[in-house]
Amino acid sequence: MTMTMNSTLLHPTLTPQPPLLPPITDHWVLLILPIVTYWSLSLFFHFLDTHDLLTKYRLHTPEEVLARNHVTRREVVRDVILQQIIQTIVGGVTALWEGVDMVGAEHLEVWACRINGLGLEEKIARGIVAAGGDEMFLKVLQFLRLEGHQDWRWSVAEIVYWYMMPVVRLWVAIFILDTWQYFMHRAMHESKWLYKTFHSRHHRLYVPYAFGALYNHPLEGLLMDTIGAGLGYKLSGMGTRGAMFFFCFSTLKTVDDHCGYSLPWDPLQKMFWNNAGYHDVHHQTWGIKVHSPTFLEQLLATLPHLLDRWLGTQWLGGDASARRAASRERAALAKDAALAPLSTNGQAATNGFAVKVNGHATNGQANGYATTETPGKANGKVNGTRRVPSEEVAAPEETELRRSTRRRVKTRAT
Repeated sequence: MTMTMNSTLLHPTLTPQPPLLPPITDHWVLLILPIVTYWSLSLFFHFLDTHDLLTKYRLHTPEEVLARNHVTRREVVRDVILQQIIQTIVGGVTALWEGVDMVGAEHLEVWACRINGLGLEEKIARGIVAAGGDEMFLKVLQFLRLEGHQDWRWSVAEIVYWYMMPVVRLWVAIFILDTWQYFMHRAMHESKWLYKTFHSRHHRLYVPYAFGALYNHPLEGLLMDTIGAGLGYKLSGMGTRGAMFFFCFSTLKTVDDHCGYSLPWDPLQKMFWNNAGYHDVHHQTWGIKVHSPTFLEQLLATLPHLLDRWLGTQWLGGDASARRAASRERAALAKDAALAPLSTNGQAATNGFAVKVNGHATNGQANGYATTETPGKANGKVNGTRRVPSEEVAAPEETELRRSTRRRVKTRAT
């Protein structure tokens, strides 16, 4: 019996791992699942947006989406699909050089964990028994379906192999991805050329929404997301099934960060203080230099904001609710001004008082879009004379976008 077992351990029979969703191979499931995850969660939040549900948890109003964003939803969907096509092509090409995951050697690898542990599993088992926790430990083994082994050292080695090692690989993958994205993202903001050429496209969304999470320049999406996630996957040593969880979890997190809702029962927003409310600050002109901390910093929870404190990218502005309230008020005033009829003195009459927008009106409508980022005066007049930051200046091709947006606002109101 011992000779047979030793022979099985030393000379295992390897077979290809059966596909998770036959007849689709696991490599293609790995490429498809993050896309399905992205649009499933995005459409959930889009449903909330379009049906005005959970409005008390929204960070911004629909008026702000129309008035402040410098890109249409159609363009966002187009660029997100383009990025997902590129990442699928890159993943499909790399899969040609990858082998199929094999199974059959798990017992040998568990044995290696036991030998390499240098007796650690025996010390753990003896400590549990000495503390009177042998019954509890057996119940844990039964729950994990690892009972039946008389040697507790073998059971502990199985726990390490089947549960602890995948968690460690996941943490390593997250650390690699977040470190890569931190410095790539920081470079995109510190270099004027990189920001203007690539990253400014993502910041056309001053009011983020869920399916705009991957709205990027195609090259930025390739470098920051596709290559960064691929490096985390490969360097961590995780298998295809582990990569499925890693990619889907990362996708859920980035969509949730851009969802535009502060939901008290959202598990991701409860687990991570770097949530939709925190990341929304980064999309505002007054918080654009703020960086979102890495997953690993939050998971460890020992030195929060470590990289941000060292490198000067931590948000120190406190509660941003007052700023968001002012922004909502300005967007509402701009909408009212755009819809109100012109008075004889060239001002738009709104809510019983005159709102002068940039000092004039054009084609029977008030041009309120340059004022949506401008602090309003207490008397209800919007002063549009401030200097606009470079991040806020719309590109020439966005002029027609703003005109069409004003037409949509007026059409909805009528």
